[in-house]
Amino acid sequence: MTGSETYAFDMALMASRFTNVALVRWTPPGQFEGSLFETYTIQKGQSKRVSKVWVPLRTRRRSLWYASRLPLFVINTWLMFSLAIKARKHLGADEAIVSGLGIGWGGAIITLFLKKLGLLESFAYYRVDWFVGRRQNFYDSFTINVFFRLLDRTLSRASGRVWNMTEAVREAAILAHNFRNPKEMIVKPPIGNGGAHPKAPRIEEPYIVYCGEVKPGCGLPLVLGALRTLRTQNQIMNLKIIGRARTDYLTNLHREFGDVFDAGLCQYLGGFDAGNERDKLRVNQIIAGADAGVAIFPSGSDNTSNYVIPNRILLYLANHTPVLINEDSAAADWLCSAGVALATSAVTESIAKGILLLRDSLEYKTWLKSNIGSFMATIASGSETERALEELTGNLSCTGNG
Repeated sequence: MTGSETYAFDMALMASRFTNVALVRWTPPGQFEGSLFETYTIQKGQSKRVSKVWVPLRTRRRSLWYASRLPLFVINTWLMFSLAIKARKHLGADEAIVSGLGIGWGGAIITLFLKKLGLLESFAYYRVDWFVGRRQNFYDSFTINVFFRLLDRTLSRASGRVWNMTEAVREAAILAHNFRNPKEMIVKPPIGNGGAHPKAPRIEEPYIVYCGEVKPGCGLPLVLGALRTLRTQNQIMNLKIIGRARTDYLTNLHREFGDVFDAGLCQYLGGFDAGNERDKLRVNQIIAGADAGVAIFPSGSDNTSNYVIPNRILLYLANHTPVLINEDSAAADWLCSAGVALATSAVTESIAKGILLLRDSLEYKTWLKSNIGSFMATIASGSETERALEELTGNLSCTGNG
């Protein structure tokens, strides 16, 4: 498996139940901090990191950062390709049957190269589906509508399987929301709609929840800043964080928002295994008890997360929990028009007001929750992730090769 998306590690853990897995994962340590590459081998849910490479590119000047993107892309692609070849060797002899999963267009390019070199028997392309970029902004429009779409078409034709539920989800969304242009509504593959607890009673202080990777660009500083603002106004709201964390980044959050953590307003509850039923139940219960699930992404068009539907949003909705989202996200209009989310600007004061509204207005919160069931019925697809992984690796289990 190759990919940079948050869920790459979770997919690898799930796939390891069917076969041996090697994962090459790219992560930006920070917006201006270069690139970090990690290679893991995973067997039956047990992971081992076998290599770690950091490409330093420290610059605080935005102009230099943009100028460096093309050469950094070349370096990153070459390095990820080299690590993928090394990871392939960890999976056994040349005669072993090995399939690949490219997560996002970056990961798919690498697996396509490996397939062309004869190092993979087949590969699947897990698409990251994009909303239409804002046409009034040249960077948005060119990057999303031209560059990513061209790559997407090329990789879709080259792969043995395009793995997602885009067409079915888009058709359902068009029928449910009467979209006139079918190209206007494109979303990511949904997760399963299991473990929802819409009527779970309140047994503790009100809280909001963030489920996802804790890393630069995740939006948590904005949310923690909003909690700090509320605290100065003698208004209390707690935050529970679930997901894998980069240790250095979590340490920095504790340092910057020490007053929030020390006051007990924020709890980091660690990561979870998406393939473990007990862990999934725990996470579902935490999400179901929250006043809202946080999906705040900073930086506007600079953050490509603003152009997709992250799986965390669907996880919130699967548990009948409303979403708190930034208004410049391409998903905001769709979710808010369906009455399942509250949009705020990506500044602490606006986020704080949104949190108070969700905490204090039972009528508004009840209305949001009442819309979620019918909304999820149009897009939930059961365990599509697990079925696709099983299909992708089925030929391996039949032959007994790793």
